[in-house]
Amino acid sequence: MAKEISGYVEGTFEIGRLGDGEGQFGGWVQYFTASKDGETMYCCDPGRNRVHVFDLQSKKFRRTIPNVVNGDEYQARGIGVLRNGNICVNSIGLERESCVSIYTPQGEHVHHFAQGKIGYPSAMTVDDNDVVVVFNRRSSTVTRWDTNGVLINKFQPAVQGDILRMSSDSKGRIIIPEHLENRVSIFEPGGARIFTINPLPGCGYEFRYPAGVACDGVDNIYVCNLGHNRISKFSPLGVHVASTLTEQQHNIFNPHDLCLTATNKLLYSHVAASFVKVFCFGSSVR
Repeated sequence: MAKEISGYVEGTFEIGRLGDGEGQFGGWVQYFTASKDGETMYCCDPGRNRVHVFDLQSKKFRRTIPNVVNGDEYQARGIGVLRNGNICVNSIGLERESCVSIYTPQGEHVHHFAQGKIGYPSAMTVDDNDVVVVFNRRSSTVTRWDTNGVLINKFQPAVQGDILRMSSDSKGRIIIPEHLENRVSIFEPGGARIFTINPLPGCGYEFRYPAGVACDGVDNIYVCNLGHNRISKFSPLGVHVASTLTEQQHNIFNPHDLCLTATNKLLYSHVAASFVKVFCFGSSVR
């Protein structure tokens, strides 16, 4: 039987019901991250072309950041926090070329880059060195950029199906879940595949539609196992460590997105729900 990590569910909070108003969402809560100090949560609202900001301490809505570049609205489908506290948004243009947008935490547009060079960017992550990594669904290509918009390198990772989520660790390795193939692949920044996490059926932690992925401070990999109602933890080498959250112990159902904070908390959202559950680790995840 899979081991579980000690800790407790701090609570579930409704961060935005369905609707068009301030702090409301056009669908379930997805594509979110936390500030470096773990006090602020940034949540994309793709259908309304904006990012909502919440206080994780009070669990209160702060502000909305419209995802607008040169007067044009863009869908927000991916978000990361840079070392200086600015936020980086994967900005998809349905009637114009997509780009990556940078905003201050208060919502001021700083600049944007890679417009017309990333096709349809279905996934994005920002690593610890402020390298922005984008997956172009049209060409199945990964591109890596600095925050000034200079292309660092690109490669084709030979992954299958729609790639909708990515993460990265402290070494800049890129973690890509292939949800239709029930596996998670890890790549070097230069593009070489290092290994694939592909648990065997019946092992107790096999995948069924792996979705959101995240890494902690020592590069353990956490995977939302959507179809099996659990979040599993793997070592930096891809060895299964534990089922961090499970349906039986923590009332997990259809976990889709997650992030880890600097304050040893794991936040995750459900498919088709507008709330986030907060899990506090009994010991440090860093």
